[in-house]
Amino acid sequence: MVDLGPATENDMVLAFLRAEINSSRYDDRIIRALGQLGYTRCLLDEPNLANRTENRARKRLLNFRGYETREALFAGFPSDAVWRKVTLEQHDFSTLRYANHKTWNDLSDGTRLVSVGARNFRERPDDPETYQINGILEALRNGARFPELIAAQHNDSDGLILIEGHSRATAYVMERVFEGVEVFVASSRLMPRWAFY
Repeated sequence: MVDLGPATENDMVLAFLRAEINSSRYDDRIIRALGQLGYTRCLLDEPNLANRTENRARKRLLNFRGYETREALFAGFPSDAVWRKVTLEQHDFSTLRYANHKTWNDLSDGTRLVSVGARNFRERPDDPETYQINGILEALRNGARFPELIAAQHNDSDGLILIEGHSRATAYVMERVFEGVEVFVASSRLMPRWAFY
């Protein structure tokens, strides 16, 4: 991993939402929530990270995944997490792990390793739980670029566990896209309390 320096919670929230608003599984929910908050996609497509009102709105928007309430995906996620940005190197993909969730455990034969999930997906491309990977593979082949992955780490010696970007990470390994993959990483001594750690 190449450390690119500190990041903010606001950077992570923006990247998370940018990834999921273009996801076939979550786009409708985010677009609907934007409307309920009185915003348009400009909040994500043309962000002003120096604007406190916008940052608060984006955090509220991420509540559809339980962010501020520390429920659902963020159940038990430590509030003292420190964020930084890194670029992955090829060898990092061999230890990159999925969050502890049935879909990804099944795909990786219980190992939670993205590398195993990528190998297995070739044999199960029609699985409805992971079918969205096919679209990402096609987009990568056509030169698409995606937002940063989001990951967690207990301390600097531990490997990364994905919070967001499981499908993209799987596609990156399958297509051998090992350069320029950036990740926002949350570190905390309390990270093992996160429900999906």
